[in-house]
Amino acid sequence: MSALSDEHRAAIEATLPPGKTMTPEAWAALEEIIVGYRGSENRRTTYPIAEERKRWERLGKAVNEAAAELRQLSQTEWTNRALTALEEVHGKVESRAAFHEIWSAFSRRQNPHREFLFWGVMRVWTDHLDGELRYSMTRGRPHGPLVRFMLACIEPVLGDAIPTTGIADIIKRERDARDWVEAEKRRRREA
Repeated sequence: MSALSDEHRAAIEATLPPGKTMTPEAWAALEEIIVGYRGSENRRTTYPIAEERKRWERLGKAVNEAAAELRQLSQTEWTNRALTALEEVHGKVESRAAFHEIWSAFSRRQNPHREFLFWGVMRVWTDHLDGELRYSMTRGRPHGPLVRFMLACIEPVLGDAIPTTGIADIIKRERDARDWVEAEKRRRREA
């Protein structure tokens, strides 16, 4: 089953500038981005983060207590192996706690998954359609081929959560990020 309905595909194709066509590779890249976004958002919105965080904190405390008790025993091959195993478990618990800290990136209007969706759509635009990260402004509203393409791609995915007035900022952030990467590459070559 395709991540894009026939209507969604038709709406996207209708926004393409003359002479531009979506290749099978472009469709595949766009579908991958949309499937990734939907999966990530579904996981985020259904994951019981508060309960899981408490569970991992309890596990971390128990592992630390067990390790402290083992350290008080005489050092034998068995206690050394047990300590090594507990340290390994503690490392995994700590990495899981770090995973939960990542969830704090989703606050108010921040959503890294949505940023990933925008980035992916712009990558399809530049890498598969040879488009540029440009837009025009009329009466404070962005417009142009990229804006129409982005809206056609994300509207069925985001629904009412489309940042129509923020599209210009999204494009500008991506353009600035790419410019920074290119400047870093030049700086490293010259160094």
